[in-house]
Amino acid sequence: MRKTDMADEKLNDRIKEEGWLKDRRGRKRVGLRTKIFLLCVSLVTVTILIFAAMGVGQFIRFAGLISDSAAEQDRVIAENTTDTLRSIETSNFRKYVDANAKVLDGEFRTMKHDMELLATDVKDILEHPERYGEAPLAPPSKVNAGRLAAQLLFSTDADRTDSEMLAKAAKLANLEESMKGIVGISEVMTDCLICLRGGATICVDSHSDQKIDEKGRVMDFNAGRRPYYVGAYLNKNTYFAPVNYDYFNDSLEIMIGVPVYVNGEFAAVCGGSRNLSDMKTMIDKMVLENNTFITLVNETGNIVYSQREGGELAIGDGSRGSVLSSSNTELVDFITGALGGSRDLGRITIDGEPMYLACAPLETVGWSLLIGIPEWAIEEPAKLMVAQMDEISRASIDKIRDMARQAQKLILIIAIALIAIAVISSIRHSGRLVQPIIELRRAGIQFIEREGVELDHAPDYFGRLELYTGDEIEDLWVTMQDLEINIVTSVRSLRRITAEKERIDTELSVATSIQSDMLPKIFPAFPERKEFDLYSSMDPAKEVGGDFYDFFLIDDDHLALVMADVSGKGVPAALFMVISKTIIKNVALSGKYTGPG
Repeated sequence: MRKTDMADEKLNDRIKEEGWLKDRRGRKRVGLRTKIFLLCVSLVTVTILIFAAMGVGQFIRFAGLISDSAAEQDRVIAENTTDTLRSIETSNFRKYVDANAKVLDGEFRTMKHDMELLATDVKDILEHPERYGEAPLAPPSKVNAGRLAAQLLFSTDADRTDSEMLAKAAKLANLEESMKGIVGISEVMTDCLICLRGGATICVDSHSDQKIDEKGRVMDFNAGRRPYYVGAYLNKNTYFAPVNYDYFNDSLEIMIGVPVYVNGEFAAVCGGSRNLSDMKTMIDKMVLENNTFITLVNETGNIVYSQREGGELAIGDGSRGSVLSSSNTELVDFITGALGGSRDLGRITIDGEPMYLACAPLETVGWSLLIGIPEWAIEEPAKLMVAQMDEISRASIDKIRDMARQAQKLILIIAIALIAIAVISSIRHSGRLVQPIIELRRAGIQFIEREGVELDHAPDYFGRLELYTGDEIEDLWVTMQDLEINIVTSVRSLRRITAEKERIDTELSVATSIQSDMLPKIFPAFPERKEFDLYSSMDPAKEVGGDFYDFFLIDDDHLALVMADVSGKGVPAALFMVISKTIIKNVALSGKYTGPG
């Protein structure tokens, strides 16, 4: 790095430290070069932008006229096609709901068929026990965890010594393979049960370990309190219970119960369940898209299953009751018709959102399948079709718009190029205009910040610049040269005057010391004389003065006291005081003076 660069860097650091980059109000200064640059750029930019805006505005107006014409055409087309497309979409949606209802109903039909066949076998065994022998039947065991096994369970209030009930259970154990087939082969049921009226239950599933508590005891199974058992008993027919929790775990399941009557008397219930997660997986595959949802409503209007997490068609916690008691009359009327076997499609507001809701009956269970989709999702294909037609109609318009956009881009490019030229030109000219002022400022700062410069040789900070600009800056440069010379001359004179004053001050200081030393200043002055004591001091008005005092013993009995005030001040009065003090003391001690009188 060159010495000049290091000097400039040091100078710039000094300027920043002392706040040269801020004005007197503490705000950041904006240099003259920047102001000139901003003025030039602003004028050019504003002018260019005005003309560019006018040109672009004309093109935009032209494109707007074309767009308005196309919009009017689109409106006419949309009015004629939207209703037709909506009708097609709703028809397809209704067919989609019917197809899924048949699939779902088939699953329930399989459950019903298997359970009713089992109930027929159970009835035959109970009516003709002499035809069947007893088969072994064991309680649940952890050894059978994960594999299908028949288990004997009892309710809390069952008489486990009832030989008749145990004999029936032993004969019904002959159906173990049939029950395993229902659970294992169909892959529909998760368990299969034969619940006798006395409290004994034959259960076939793969969860034997869940029926044993922490102490290794077999848990009670109160089948008579389960919804499918109660429903089958009360309805005296096949009954599908609402979604409920499994007796031995927290999984949700859909349960079926088929009552068995022997000689006209209630004897048992054949039951089974399907895990709701399996049903949910199957239902989720039916969903067209994320916007649709599926809900199952049973014959009493209670929601058995719903994909809605909240709102009017959510399953809730089981305490909300029937949907038929809802305050939404549109929804109540629609579900009432659905439970009556209707295959309808309606526009209903659910949870404040307009939707299309379609229904189809599940004849096997007497439930109804509801599938809803937001109104906008139904109308989206129509809007998409209209949008495609719009694209076709705008093909010719796009060519004109492309030309308009190209013209706009050309105008913008020209405007940007002109602004760039203006910026570059402004930077160059502003720098050229301000550079002499920067050099003057740098010379002034160097003159102010000079260190160890002897003024016997003029520094000539301004004279060496050679700023021959031919304008006011050159006049300022000449003025600064004169100012530099005058300041140097004044400083030299001030140094001479200061040196002379320092010399005189030194001499006066010596004179003051000499005058003070001539006056007695040791106290007590006569320590051997106890009958009197003396103290004195003198403060001259200037460095030296004419006031003085003295005291001395002329003999053992006479004390001379001298106090005098010489007229005038300064050095003459001090000289006279010295002479007077010497003469008075010499005369008094010579004995020639005997005192007044």
